[in-house]
Amino acid sequence: MIRLLAISLAACFPIILTDIYLPALVRISQHFGITFNLAQSSISVFMIGIAFSQLFFGAVSESAGRTKPLIFGITLSIVGCIICYFSRSIYLFLIGRFISGVGAGAPSALWRALVSDMYTPERTASIYPYIQVAMIFILPVAPALGGYVHHYFDWRANFAFSAILGLILLFLIVVFLPKTKKSSPSTISIPFAFKSIKTLLRTREFMIPSLVACISYSGLISWITIAPGLLMKHLQLHTIYFGWAMLICSFTSLSFSTLFRNTIGKNLSHTQLMNISVSIQTITGILLITKLEQHPDPLILIICTIICQLCAIMIIFPAASATAFRHINQTRGIASALYASIQLIGGFISSSLIAHLPENSTEPLGFVFLFIAIATALLQRSINFNQ
Repeated sequence: MIRLLAISLAACFPIILTDIYLPALVRISQHFGITFNLAQSSISVFMIGIAFSQLFFGAVSESAGRTKPLIFGITLSIVGCIICYFSRSIYLFLIGRFISGVGAGAPSALWRALVSDMYTPERTASIYPYIQVAMIFILPVAPALGGYVHHYFDWRANFAFSAILGLILLFLIVVFLPKTKKSSPSTISIPFAFKSIKTLLRTREFMIPSLVACISYSGLISWITIAPGLLMKHLQLHTIYFGWAMLICSFTSLSFSTLFRNTIGKNLSHTQLMNISVSIQTITGILLITKLEQHPDPLILIICTIICQLCAIMIIFPAASATAFRHINQTRGIASALYASIQLIGGFISSSLIAHLPENSTEPLGFVFLFIAIATALLQRSINFNQ
């Protein structure tokens, strides 16, 4: 039980590092005397760090085992949080975010491989959904918690909290997680890692589901990036209420999507589920393009629309993940790292794009969601998700 808790916390740790400081973004921009868009770029900096470091940690884990790279990465994230806490300029702050992202690549890349190494295939299939639910649940809890931390302390306290949480995670890993198996000595070489990545990139059964997860994740990150400016800066929502708004969006969408998958969705194929998801995303994209912030009750309309969009994304994720890994028997660490890296590269691109667009309108978000719907529809036609 404690082992599963440690793996779940490792999987959630990068999400916490991404989301907990979101309610403080406006205050950070004021503190450093910078534009809000530059403060938003700290999300992109974190994303680029975590996206590419995962490939390194995944390759190293095949020869060194999972535990040592995991400990090193989490330690690096703690160092990044400390730099952010003591930063006196936006540039030092961005460096700290990048270092945190690089370190967060370890738990992000290796938690799937840890589960596969420690449990039987049957047990692994039953554990994955619980960890994914925990990750989805922590997504709204982190900004809600960050809102209270920022309100009662200051923006720096969010990074102190993250560092302390990292220390707790290190303790759980060192004390309770066993040393996982290593692969053959040939995996030590960098050429072998690149060869494995090249093979995976050419494997349609792996790449198509990975791209589906990538573009779906980009929609989630687009919302996370634009939400602070849209809700707090434009609609003047208090930091605590902003956290609760994020909590309501994610928790409600998680509940509805889980209920749907366990009732109606049980009798539907992955392809049918994706068709439903694409339809929902098309509708939400069109609604957001109408500039919901100009309506008499913009907050309620925006939250209801985002709940529908997040439901659509949560319907897609399990199908994409299950399809991508169903034929992966070796080099699981590299495959897990590449899958997560592709997903986060999408997050980096979308957050960078959204950060340079007006944050006082839902229109840019609407176009992003429409693109996701069209791209998902095209990708799902090129592979059978039902096998």
